[in-house]
Formats: sequence, C-alpha cells, structure tokens
Amino acid sequence: MSNMEESIKREIGGREPDQVERLILDQAKCSDGLGQLAPFENLVSLSMNDASISSLSTMPALNNLATLKLSDNKIKNGLESLTKLEALEKLYLGGNQIPDLESLDPLKKLAKLEWLDLEGNPVTKVADYNKKVFDMLPALIVLDGCNRDGEELPDADDDDEDEDSDEDQEKAEGDEEEGDDDEDDEEDGDEDGGGDAAKADAGAGDDGDDDDDEEEAADDDEEEDEDEEDEEEESGEGMEEYTNYHQILGGDAEAYNEEEDDADFRPPEQEPNDLEIADEDDADLEGGDSVLGKRGALEDDEDEDGGSKR
Repeated sequence: MSNMEESIKREIGGREPDQVERLILDQAKCSDGLGQLAPFENLVSLSMNDASISSLSTMPALNNLATLKLSDNKIKNGLESLTKLEALEKLYLGGNQIPDLESLDPLKKLAKLEWLDLEGNPVTKVADYNKKVFDMLPALIVLDGCNRDGEELPDADDDDEDEDSDEDQEKAEGDEEEGDDDEDDEEDGDEDGGGDAAKADAGAGDDGDDDDDEEEAADDDEEEDEDEEDEEEESGEGMEEYTNYHQILGGDAEAYNEEEDDADFRPPEQEPNDLEIADEDDADLEGGDSVLGKRGALEDDEDEDGGSKR
C-alpha cells in the first residue's frame, strides 16, 4: 500500500468515497499520481500541500471541487490538467516552481476562479506581475492575499482549514476514545466478572446471614410462644382462683355460710317483754298453788295422823 493510499484510508475512515466532501492529504507523498482521487466525485475541498507532486497530468475530473491546495510541491507547468475542474474557485500554488506568465495561460479557462496564490514562485518576480495576472484572469478577485488595489483580504478558507484540522483532531480523539472505551469495557467486563463472583460470595454470605437471621427469628418466636404460654397459664390460674372465689360467693357460698352460722351463731339474749313476764307469773302461781296445796294437804294429813296418835 502506497503512502497516498494509507493517507486516504486514514482520512476517510469507514466512509465511502462518494460520501467524502473534504479531504486533506498534506505530506502524503503522491509520487504515484493522482488517479486514486477519481472515486471522490463529490469532493468539494482537496488539500495536498507538500505532497511531492511534480505533475498534474493524472488529475481526475472532479466536477464539484471548489478549493484546491497544492502549495509547496514541485509543479513547474502542466496547469492545463486543472481545466477539468470547472467548479474551481480557489487555487493555491504558492511555493512551487512556475517560471513565467505563459505557464498560467491555461487558468484562463477557469471561469469561476476568484482566488489565486502564487507566492514563492519565480513568476512573481515578473514586472507588473500583479496587474498582468489580474488582466489575464478577469474573474480573479484576490491574488496572493490582496485585491487589485493591493488591499490585503483575509482568507476565509484558512478558517475552513482550521475547522478541518479541528474535525480531524476530534475524529482522531474520538477514535482514541473509542479504543479507550473498548479497553474500559473489557476492564469493566473483567471487573464485572470479579464483581459477579464477589456478589456471588456476598450473596452466599447474605444467604448465611439470612439463615442466621431466620434462626434467630425462630428462636425469638419460640421465646415469645413460651412467654405467651406462661402468661396463659398464669392467666388460667388467676381465672381459676377468680372462678372459685365467685363460686364461693355464689351458690356454694350459701352452704358455706350456713355451716359457719351453725357453728358460730349465738343468739343474743333478749329482754322479756310484759306478756312473757305475766305468763311466767301465772305459771309460777299455778305451780305455787299446786305446791302449796300439796304442802297444805300433807300438813293436814300429818295433823290428822298426829291427833289420832295422841
């Protein structure tokens, strides 16, 4: 693979040639010619500065090419090959070896050519160089960075070149970042593998912890059950005592109270009322009469017996 092929491949990346509008092949060493540019039919800007170009005879017809940079090469003549570039507006040929005005005659056919750079070429030493070139190329606006009046004009294409460089740098950085991302992904994959193993170990540890927690929870439940059973037993005993107490206070208490009354009851002494006293007196009188009568009868009997004996 030639140096130019490698440069092209590096510049376009994975794009197809017809998708490329800007191509920078500076220092590409295009010693094998320019025929490899033919597939880039939609190319708008082409830069081939310091690319060791000595002949333009193999330049393909790039109908959309508006800007062509060929500075610092070895071009002397043969500019007629550029007449195939009908859309060309800017042509940079500074630092080449173009000797005279006659070598510039083919450029008359480029009707849209507005910007021409010939600095560093021998032709710039020709008398009335600026005036003669402007007269030769009626559509020309800027020659070597200045207009017809010698006023310097900024090159808008420098900004485009800077943008292209920035884009290329961003692209290269993006490729590097993608490579770094791939490496990071691999490392992350390895770490994830290790992380998965660690997670598995941690999961096993968590399972063990869960088992321990379950056992502790079961023990706690057993203790709670035992406490509840103890509370129920105590509550049952209390209820039994409570029931017994109420049974005593209920029907069973009556029998209990009767026994207690039989054993311990002592009726209080009552004061006799008048009726009872009268009854007793009557009884006593009746009893007294009977006694006195009997006693009187006995005494009478005894008197009778004594009298008879006398």
